Amino acid sequence: MAGADHVYTPTELKERALELKCDETVIEGLVPKQQLSLVVGESGLGKSPLLYQAAICVAAGVPFLERPVRQGRVLWMDCENGLGQVDGMLDKISKFLGLPQAPADLLLWNLNDAGEDFGAPGHQFEDIVRRHDPDWVLIDTLKTMFVGVESKNETAAECYRFLRKLMSEVQCSITGVHHPRKKGELRELESLETTSDPRGWFDEASGAKSLITNCDVRLGIDKPVSRNSDLAIRGFERVTGEIPLILVSRVLDEQSESPVGYRLVTGADAVTNPEHRRLWDVLPPEFRFKDAKEAYGKGDQATLNALNKLMSAGILRKREDGRYEKTVELNLPPLASEFDGINLNRLVA
Repeated sequence: MAGADHVYTPTELKERALELKCDETVIEGLVPKQQLSLVVGESGLGKSPLLYQAAICVAAGVPFLERPVRQGRVLWMDCENGLGQVDGMLDKISKFLGLPQAPADLLLWNLNDAGEDFGAPGHQFEDIVRRHDPDWVLIDTLKTMFVGVESKNETAAECYRFLRKLMSEVQCSITGVHHPRKKGELRELESLETTSDPRGWFDEASGAKSLITNCDVRLGIDKPVSRNSDLAIRGFERVTGEIPLILVSRVLDEQSESPVGYRLVTGADAVTNPEHRRLWDVLPPEFRFKDAKEAYGKGDQATLNALNKLMSAGILRKREDGRYEKTVELNLPPLASEFDGINLNRLVA
């Protein structure tokens, strides 16, 4: 077997992956097990309530934005929000999710109440993680917890090596929260929802570029173009590629009209691009990629982007045999009198 060096043959690697249950996820399609992820978004968008909702869902074992979760202990290391703000969010979001109270498997640490011992031997970040043995750790923000992590690529890489070693020891997933550059430092940035180059969107994250390139999963949160949503989420996983667009909307309290949680925007509400809606109208109940490409009249990547957005809306799925099929039939209102850009005659069922 591997011995002390943990060097494996392919067969041993497969056995080790099964032993560690590497195929499991914390949140399906968003947070893999025992991997390092980074969430990037401007301050004031609503990242904290969204991520607290995710943490509550995992700790309680209930779906997050209709995605399955694996129930486990969550440790939130909050360097941004006050205790009162967090307490209020937990009450509102738990009620929104139908829970009697916030789950006991959600463990909360706050920099505003860290105590004099924090940072001393035995009371450092890694000591807290080891002591509480979580399945998922969230750090808001990464630069506040690890001062100087943005300064140089070498510093960021060293921080990630430290976190990966800790993940391996505790067998947990770690998610850091990060911000884009300040507005005065940004290039003109296209919306994450509509850009054809989401990788370029992440290039505008603050500080060292290796914070982005060296993580396993990057998730962006941005203002949406769509009027029927409040947040646009999109990202990449190192191995499997793009995480398709997710649109969410805030749910408001009926009496106070204050936000209490987020819901997934699905179906017709999520198909906001006129070209994608026209493509949907001409596609048969099931089809091949090349059929969609011929109907769309565009290249491979543009067609894939369109299909991914239809799948993220929950109205299309890709089968194991590689063919696509509609999961619902929608009567979407027409956006134009003609199907501009859609080649109806070349569609092959």
